[in-house]
Amino acid sequence: MQHGDYYQRLWDDFLELADKIDGMVDDLGKRYSEFDSESVTFKRRISTGKSIFSSLVRDAEQAFAPTGGTLQIDTYEYLDWKKPLEQYEWSNFSPSGLWAALEEAYGGSKGVEIGYRQTAHDLIHTFSLNRDDSVERKSGYVILRIRVWMDSFDRKWSKRNRLNYSCADTVNKSLSTLSAFADWAGDDELAFACKRLRWSTQHDVTSREKTIVSGNLMIVTFLEYFEFRFTQQLAENLQIFLGQYGFANHEAAA
Repeated sequence: MQHGDYYQRLWDDFLELADKIDGMVDDLGKRYSEFDSESVTFKRRISTGKSIFSSLVRDAEQAFAPTGGTLQIDTYEYLDWKKPLEQYEWSNFSPSGLWAALEEAYGGSKGVEIGYRQTAHDLIHTFSLNRDDSVERKSGYVILRIRVWMDSFDRKWSKRNRLNYSCADTVNKSLSTLSAFADWAGDDELAFACKRLRWSTQHDVTSREKTIVSGNLMIVTFLEYFEFRFTQQLAENLQIFLGQYGFANHEAAA
C-alpha cells in the first residue's frame, strides 16, 4: 500500500468515527455548560490532520532520500494542503493528494539529486569552502577545518575545555553530512564511522589530540578549530562530489 493511500484511509476512518462521537460530545455539551464540545471535536480533527501531514512529509524524506543519505523537504511549500484543516473543511484535506504532490516533486531520481545537493551545500557551508581556494596539505593529507569555541562557563569555573553546545552541534552535523557523502563515494567504513562518532558538550577537548575516524579520515582537535585530515583519494572524491552537486548550485543561491 502506498503512503498516501494508507493515510487517506486512516483519515477517512477517523472522520467516520469522529462523526459518531460528535453526537455523544454534543450531548455532554447540552448537559454540562462547562463542557466545550466544539473545542474538543474541532481540535481533535485539526491535530490528527496535522499529524498525518507531518507523517507524510517525514515518510517522503525517508522514501525519496539518497541511499544512506538524507533529504530535507521544506514544509512551507505544502502549507496549502493544511488549509482545509484550518477552515474546518475536513473532507477537503487529502492525504493521498499530498503524497501525490510529494511524489511528483521528489520521486524517482529527483529526491536523490536534491538530497545530494543539500549534502554538498552543507559541506561547503560547514567547512567554508570556495571553488577558487587553494588546497592546504599537511603530511600527505588534505586539510579542512571547522572553527570551534570552548564553553566559557566550563573554562572559567572548572578549568576544562569543552565545546559549547552550538559548536558540538556543528561538529556532529558535519559528521552526519560526511557520512552521506561517504555513502555516495562507496566508502562504507567511513560512512559507518561518521554515523557512530559524536562529540558531546561533556567531552574534554585536548589540543592536538588525534582521532582516527577511518582509513581515509583523521580528526585533530585544537582549542580554536577541529582539523579534518582527508587522504588524497577521499579528497579527490569530495572534489568530484562538490563539483557535481555543490559549487554551481551553491553559487547560484548566493
